[in-house]
Amino acid sequence: VVSTQSTWATMRWVADFIYLDSAHEVDETFNELVLYWDRLRPGGMLMGDDYVWRAVRHDVKKFVTVFNLTLNRLGELVWCIRKPLDFQWPPQLFRDSLGYYHENVDVFASGAKQKRYQKQLEREGREAM
Repeated sequence: VVSTQSTWATMRWVADFIYLDSAHEVDETFNELVLYWDRLRPGGMLMGDDYVWRAVRHDVKKFVTVFNLTLNRLGELVWCIRKPLDFQWPPQLFRDSLGYYHENVDVFASGAKQKRYQKQLEREGREAM
């Protein structure tokens, strides 16, 4: 069994276009958007369907709101988001939780997560924000 985290760490691909046929549970689409957004080249397009599903609609709206992005609708079912050329992950995202459980704690407080994060960045040839 290969963990999702180790699989993502070894995959260094980037794409100009990603079509997401997401799950239909609350927060599943949001999590998938965050994962694939990181693999999308600046200026690239992330597109998906099933916008009529309440959970999908909720998560897509949450994603564009949290990251100040523009949602484009292509009919009743299809949506798309273009990644800005100058997009940067908000530093706050990596320092604090998103407050899902109404917390505002430093997720790297133990130091162990910070070390794992730094190692992952090194493997991927990226720098911390």
